[in-house]
Amino acid sequence: MIYIRDECQTIIHPNSYPTYNERQQKIIEMIDWVVDKYKTTVKKKRNQENEEQEVVIENIIEELDKKREIAINKKQSYIKR
Repeated sequence: MIYIRDECQTIIHPNSYPTYNERQQKIIEMIDWVVDKYKTTVKKKRNQENEEQEVVIENIIEELDKKREIAINKKQSYIKR
């Protein structure tokens, strides 16, 4: 895509027919728009994946805390005997 954009930019010449240059400029604008939408989509997807990973990590931490409390309680009850 970037290669096509670069080619369109090199095709634009001051001596070319104006509608030809306009067409090339429109192609460049469309490519820029598509690249921008792609970047936005990728960024949203990464943010969503990060949020999902954070939830999983929080769940693991909660489970570890529960098991730690259980182990502490068992140890205290064993010491009291």
